[in-house]
Amino acid sequence: MFVTKNLYQNDETWKQTPLGNSSETIGGWGCLLTSVTMMLNGIGYSETPVTVNEKNEKGWRFSRGVFYSERAAVYLAELRLS
Repeated sequence: MFVTKNLYQNDETWKQTPLGNSSETIGGWGCLLTSVTMMLNGIGYSETPVTVNEKNEKGWRFSRGVFYSERAAVYLAELRLS
C-alpha cells in the first residue's frame, strides 16, 4: 500500500536550502524534488527534501538546480544498496 504525508517545498525547515549546486532554493524551485521525496516515503523510505537534495547533489543528478527526474530508477536502486 502506498501511504505518504504531504510535504511542502515552502516548509520553513528547508525552503531556503539551495537546490542542488545552484543559487535557487527548494522553496523557489523544489516542487519536483519535494514530490519525489513524497513518492520515496510512500514506498517505505524516510526522507526529507533536504536529504534527497543532498543525495542527488552528491550523485550529480542536478545541473544548475535542475533535478533530472528520469534518473529516479537509478536513484532508487542506489538507495536500496546503501
